[in-house]
Amino acid sequence: MEEYEMVQGIEMPVEYGWSQEVSCVPGLPFKLSMADWPNATFDISVDGGHFVLWVDDKIIPMDSTFSVNNDTNIYWVDYLDETETESHVGTYAANKVYADMVVRDGDNIIGYAVIKIYTHDPEDQHVRTFGAVLLQSVSFPLVNSEYQNVTEEYVKSQIEQIKLAD
Repeated sequence: MEEYEMVQGIEMPVEYGWSQEVSCVPGLPFKLSMADWPNATFDISVDGGHFVLWVDDKIIPMDSTFSVNNDTNIYWVDYLDETETESHVGTYAANKVYADMVVRDGDNIIGYAVIKIYTHDPEDQHVRTFGAVLLQSVSFPLVNSEYQNVTEEYVKSQIEQIKLAD
């Protein structure tokens, strides 16, 4: 199997700290884009907080596991939903959570990535600032104009190894 570091796919701000109380965007922003794969989709799961979409000034909460199309902006937030009161903000997410992304072109896996979202602020601190680091991103290029035989089990095991090594 040929693997390469994914040079496209997940764009996130460098040296960015997001906090609900002081940011003008609804969450920690990520742009998901694979220019070489216009029909790519991103299957995303997160083990704390959740992602939202920001469409036409409306915030749309996503489940802990969801899929989005290519060229989509998503935002990670540390609170449960938009109906929560201010006193609950910042109490949902731990100091470190992981977001896993599996990139597909149709039924074929063409890549995956693991992002660590973190804060150094105590969980009981009212205003918490979160950052993110891309732990690893991998793409599986076509070989002889054909998709590689990348299995769900292989990708899941690789993602778990990355998390355990962190």
